[in-house]
Amino acid sequence: SVVITTYHMFSSQTNRSPLALNMMKKIKERIWGITILDEVHLAPAKIFRQVTNEIRSHCKLGLTATMVREDDLIKELPYLVGPILFELDIFTLRMRGHISNVECHEIHCPLPDKFERRYKAAANMEERRLVYTTNLNKTRICFTLIERHLRDNRKVIVFCDNIFGLDMYTLLLGRPKIEGNTPTDERERILRKFRTSQGLDKIDCVMFSKVGDQSIDIPEADVVIQVALMDGGRMQEGQRIGRIQRPAPNKKCAYFYSLITIGTEEVNYALRRREFLQDHGYSVSLDEDYEKWFREKTTEHLISEETQNHLLNAITTEMEKKKHKKEEKRKPYSNFHNVRADGSRNETGKKRKRGSIRNEIRKKIKTEGQM
Repeated sequence: SVVITTYHMFSSQTNRSPLALNMMKKIKERIWGITILDEVHLAPAKIFRQVTNEIRSHCKLGLTATMVREDDLIKELPYLVGPILFELDIFTLRMRGHISNVECHEIHCPLPDKFERRYKAAANMEERRLVYTTNLNKTRICFTLIERHLRDNRKVIVFCDNIFGLDMYTLLLGRPKIEGNTPTDERERILRKFRTSQGLDKIDCVMFSKVGDQSIDIPEADVVIQVALMDGGRMQEGQRIGRIQRPAPNKKCAYFYSLITIGTEEVNYALRRREFLQDHGYSVSLDEDYEKWFREKTTEHLISEETQNHLLNAITTEMEKKKHKKEEKRKPYSNFHNVRADGSRNETGKKRKRGSIRNEIRKKIKTEGQM
């Protein structure tokens, strides 16, 4: 028999139906002929190790297009699964027609003056990320790239890891989005229209959060645009360029863009990702002539004073929400330590050490024993 499942199914047994728990039990009890692990670079993760540790089989076979992780756990794959038996380079795959050719472009642009002042005055990394993610110069470039490629009948995917930024781009660019909270029915509807390109309500451009990195089969996509980098994740870079390399009829070339804000942490993240692509046989073009993307008058509304002020106010509101959430999370913790077991308050308001609490309990037990 053949069983097809996911890493997540075995990573946690909470909120599982009795039927699912029974199936998992049967899978673990049996010794299988072979276990095939797709995206095997995920297997060393602590939450996924149960797949390799608990499922017994005579043979394990791992498959991946991105043999890289940002931690050192990739070194443990030979012990968890086995040694590398076969590896194929990008050039051979292209020559044999298994993947499409890709043009890689890295476009650098500055922040608008108001945004640059806000970036320098930001209180923490979280706020700085919101500022460079919502860089309206990026929005103008993204808008132009989408319009140009749609005129050539290409299909476009836009990635933004930051949900606040994703909502902003979705609103300003007027494109549908798919993120973690998107209902399954809505997600399937968007992808179906993206794949078919039929009817007046066809979809040629979709905005994605991180959920688009893996397990999405859309060979129809020709263009990927990354509007914000949250880290130098090489694995993520490999997964995203793979979204547009799958061969399809009439696809002669695919296009991969990364939009980078000058003078921010994003430059270092981009360098790390670029080096990964170059090490794997891709040629990356650096484009610092950002003004050529602003020449179309259709983008002027995206940088208006009203839009800038509205967005900066929205960032302020978002940071206040995050601050409030953090304070709410700390409240129960601080209240717990400010109240003694007998109901009286600790007037100092400081957290007492566990040792002092244990000593009080021991004294109380000893006193009650003597009584």
